[in-house]
Amino acid sequence: MPKSKKHPKDMTTEEIAKAVFHPKLHQKLRDKIKELDEGKKPKSDSKLSSHK
Repeated sequence: MPKSKKHPKDMTTEEIAKAVFHPKLHQKLRDKIKELDEGKKPKSDSKLSSHK
């Protein structure tokens, strides 16, 4: 019996991205997100810290 397709509300973010984007674009987006996540350091927001 063939697998039935999942409804989008039951899909993970990764599954939705694979369904929406072309495989080459999906891979480039994953690489870019990984690059941004690795280089990202939490920054303190001076506006938020001054409101006490």
